[in-house]
Amino acid sequence: MKRGFTLVELMVVIVVMGLLLVMIVPFVSRTFYAKTQAVDQVYTLLQRARFRAISRLATCRVELDGTHHPISSDLISLWQGGQRIEGPYALPRESDLRPDVTTWIWFHSDGTADDGAGNPPPPVWVHYGKDLTGYKTIQVYQASGMPVIQ
Repeated sequence: MKRGFTLVELMVVIVVMGLLLVMIVPFVSRTFYAKTQAVDQVYTLLQRARFRAISRLATCRVELDGTHHPISSDLISLWQGGQRIEGPYALPRESDLRPDVTTWIWFHSDGTADDGAGNPPPPVWVHYGKDLTGYKTIQVYQASGMPVIQ
């Protein structure tokens, strides 16, 4: 009675497992990387706008362009005094900003944030992953007179 694996069977199992790993790891890594990159880009730009508005005593606004562009995906940029200071940065193709419209979030030097018309800034959903099923909500809201980005 034969017990265990022969060397050939063991090598076949190792090669098959290696091939499966080569196919699965890039997909999983790309999904998580796209999520992290897209969420971090939006979050960081909002933080920079908030800091810039308070430190320079000037109003800054963040443009979140959720409309789809033919060449790239959604765009984000930072504006001050009617001029684009940073961006536009394209988010990864594996991500999507919702709502699918251009959203502005204004940060003022007194530490407040609004939508440009005095209303609270709308929440922004950064969708990511296969079929864009996962998402992270980034909300700017007032707490003790200061904008909090969460």
